[in-house]
Amino acid sequence: GDSHSLVVALETLLRNLARVTGESRFDIEALLGDRRVYIEIGWEGTPIPEATLATWMGTPLPEALGTPTLGDVLVRHGGEIIFPKGQLTCALHGASDGTVPAP
Repeated sequence: GDSHSLVVALETLLRNLARVTGESRFDIEALLGDRRVYIEIGWEGTPIPEATLATWMGTPLPEALGTPTLGDVLVRHGGEIIFPKGQLTCALHGASDGTVPAP
């Protein structure tokens, strides 16, 4: 279902990050704040260009139900990606109890 597509999207994001940055280890942390769930992904090394991330948003996710793109999954969850230097944060709209609502 929908939670599966979110997991597939995050896995795809991590695999893309590993391929582009050459890193094999990432720090991942989930945080709750401002009715959003923040998933921070950090690494040592080179930040990725915004243009690369924009390309990734159009990546189809064949393992997810309906073959959405990475961007489709984030939009469905009211999400956006924010990435300061050496870190990428995926901000998803969450309910007051910290869960991510179904579409």
